[in-house]
Amino acid sequence: AQVKSSEGKPYMEYRGQRCRVVLDLRTPSYINNSDNTWANIENSWSKEYWQGYFSTLARQRYNLVNFATVNSLASVIKVPGFENCALDNVLAYTGEYDDGYYGNCTNMYQDHHMKEGNYRVVNNMTIDEKTKFWKEIIDMAHEYGLYVQWSTMNIYTFAENGKYGITDRRDNETTKEYFRKGYETLIKTFDIDMFATGASENMDYPADTYLETEQWIRDVYGVAIENAMKDDPRQDRFIFNYQSTLDEATEALWKDYPVTRGASPRYSDTHMYALDKPINNEANFEKIEALKMPESYKYIFNTRNEDAYHFTYGNPSFCREFMKNLKKERSRGFFFGSDGYYMGKEYSFKDDSLNGQYYYARHWINYMMMGRFAYDPTLPLEKIDELIYDHFEGVNKGSITAAWNAMKKASGMLIEVQKQFTLGGTDAAWYPGNWQSHPTMFGYIDVKRLVNSDNLFPGVTDKYSFAGYAKALKANTVDTKLDTPFDTAAKLRAIANETLSYVKEYKDANKGNVELDNIIFDQETVAYLADYYASKFEGGMNLRLFNDSEDDSYKNLAVKNQEDALEKWK
Repeated sequence: AQVKSSEGKPYMEYRGQRCRVVLDLRTPSYINNSDNTWANIENSWSKEYWQGYFSTLARQRYNLVNFATVNSLASVIKVPGFENCALDNVLAYTGEYDDGYYGNCTNMYQDHHMKEGNYRVVNNMTIDEKTKFWKEIIDMAHEYGLYVQWSTMNIYTFAENGKYGITDRRDNETTKEYFRKGYETLIKTFDIDMFATGASENMDYPADTYLETEQWIRDVYGVAIENAMKDDPRQDRFIFNYQSTLDEATEALWKDYPVTRGASPRYSDTHMYALDKPINNEANFEKIEALKMPESYKYIFNTRNEDAYHFTYGNPSFCREFMKNLKKERSRGFFFGSDGYYMGKEYSFKDDSLNGQYYYARHWINYMMMGRFAYDPTLPLEKIDELIYDHFEGVNKGSITAAWNAMKKASGMLIEVQKQFTLGGTDAAWYPGNWQSHPTMFGYIDVKRLVNSDNLFPGVTDKYSFAGYAKALKANTVDTKLDTPFDTAAKLRAIANETLSYVKEYKDANKGNVELDNIIFDQETVAYLADYYASKFEGGMNLRLFNDSEDDSYKNLAVKNQEDALEKWK
């Protein structure tokens, strides 16, 4: 009697997940140097895995899957005229872990990987069998109501390098021919709905030659897609997402292009949980309006959660506001996921009983909220509460409430930390989940980086940076309406204390279950991390004030702050 019919349409046309799929040791991705990836390669070639993944996406209101690769050609098809580039079998690395791999992926595959004892054969498959497998996976995605986007980066030639004269150089005509034929063949072979690419890290040429890079993309991918779409019934719905420099000179290269174009700019850079209303993307919209881009040119935003892919996360009010603020007039939708982690199955736990579970099963609350609010951002927050209680049906309600409250409170840590401090902006430069950057960049971020930091997150207007507050104090121009680093530290400590009170409430009830126990463990860890950041921020600010004043009282405070931070870290 309580079931009622209703009709409506999704708020966002495309609601997607980014899957940084890893196919083989010899066609690596940005994340190949990790035990998580080495263990997950077999899942990339498992129909059971993809069926579980697709059914989860569909159930949580997603309708797009983005297969993000670096260069997948050799692992999925034969390119006409370049058949010897294609790879039989599926290999995974078994050698030693090494921190010397670059975040730009340029050295992710090396000669020693193929030495005996450094790899294992995951699957014995011919290239024809691999092609058949991916045709079936893409068809399966469509059966679950998912559009498929295939994306690639440039110019990476790991499996192909040296064969037929192919190199990773922009001026190599053979390389251009290989990629042009390759992606024309890929699009004709697989029933994909979108194709995406970008200039990316291995096209790092002098800035004044950017038009040559744009011309390369036009000559290679532009022609490949144009050729593939001739007389293809998909042309009416096919989208080519290319993130170009966007100016009059580059747009002249695409004049009268017959296939719908768009782009996927990063929303909040690579840290989507920093701000629920990013303002640094206004420039993207202003550009396409100024250039009078066709109405069909729209964004499918690339929202990246490099700030939170280990800890279970749940902040419904943030997620709802995030979706409301994803500007609609010139956007088709979004996809979210990580470049730095393969969200396949989990293999990172010290407790081996937790390994082997699906990532999306452990993080279902986050997936559910982002999908549901993208579908309908007017959904009451109480509906999310209801879905949480339904999921844990049969568990003591007080235990569920305590765990859910802990999760909602702990998630505020990422907002406060990232608004106050960011380093370089990109994923590799800044991992707020453990106060580090990529080992080939800065590694562990010591307190000295805070002392002169003027690095608030882009778009933050309600805080002083460390340097900004020190300068305002010196000039006696402090604006009391702005948070100082000390204010941020106080907010972080409050988040920690309140989260830990919910953790205690849960443990006192002692009537949870294994899944809730692990959610609570995560939130307790995040609470200590928030407390750590509070002491770290206070220490950085006090050290700066000592440097400015040579007042030993600030030095003593800074030392105590860092000692407190160390204890919280332990």
